[in-house]
Amino acid sequence: MLDAVAPSLLERLPKAPPPHMILTPPQLALASTSIGPVAPTWRAFGFKSSCKVVPFTGDNPASMCGVVILPAPCA
Repeated sequence: MLDAVAPSLLERLPKAPPPHMILTPPQLALASTSIGPVAPTWRAFGFKSSCKVVPFTGDNPASMCGVVILPAPCA
């Protein structure tokens, strides 16, 4: 497919990424584990520095925060 769009590009691309560009995956954690506080960037949007980040909060599971099924707020 790439050859159809940019015929000579494939020859110029490296066969594998350089070692400094290979990311190591994060360690797995239980969904109930706090993996740290929210980043300072998000504090500008009203998140408190005490706000914890937990692994369960993907885009779909985070919708549970809007359903208010827990006695404590999610965010």
